[in-house]
Amino acid sequence: KFANDDIRPDWASLSDVEAIVFHTWTMSRFRIASVDGAEKTVTFTGTLSANETWPGNFMHQVMGNLFVPAGVTLRIEAGAVVKFDRMLGLTVQTGGVLEVLGTVARPVIFTSSRDDSVGGDTNGDGSQSSPAAGDWLQIFAEGGTARLNHCHIKYGGGRTGASWSYSGALRTGSGGVLTLTDSI
Repeated sequence: KFANDDIRPDWASLSDVEAIVFHTWTMSRFRIASVDGAEKTVTFTGTLSANETWPGNFMHQVMGNLFVPAGVTLRIEAGAVVKFDRMLGLTVQTGGVLEVLGTVARPVIFTSSRDDSVGGDTNGDGSQSSPAAGDWLQIFAEGGTARLNHCHIKYGGGRTGASWSYSGALRTGSGGVLTLTDSI
C-alpha cells in the first residue's frame, strides 16, 4: 500500500518509473506494471535485482514475465498465492534460484489470475471469466535451479497446439535443475 500522492495513477508512462524498495537487509528495483489508486496497490514486473522473499500471507500477481537472474534467489513462503496473467511465466536464468517453501498445511499455489477460488477476484471481472488449462505459461528453469515443495500448480502450461516451448507448466532448459516434491 502506498500513501496519498506517493504514486499517481495518471502519470503519463509508468514503465519509465523505477521503484526502489528498501528492505531491512537490501533493496530491490522494479518497473511498475500498474497502479490501482482506489486500493493503493502497485504491481511490479521484470527482472529481480536482489534476493526476494514473497511472504505467505499475500497474493502475488505476475503481470509481466518475471526473471530471476544469476546471483539472485526468489524465495516464496508457505501459504503464498502466485497468480499469473495470461501467457506469462517465471524464468529462472543460469545462476538464479527459485525456492518454494510450501508445507502440507500451507501449500504455495501457482494459478491463473482468472482463478477466483484462491486470492479473490484478481482480474476484477466478477464471474465473467473462469480459469482454464493453459491460462498462464510456465515456471522455466532456463539454466538456474528451481526447488518446489508442497505446491499446487493450476491452469498453467501455455497454449494447446503451440510449439513445445509453450507447453507444460514446468520446464527446464540446458543446465536447468527443477526439483518438485510433494506437489500437485
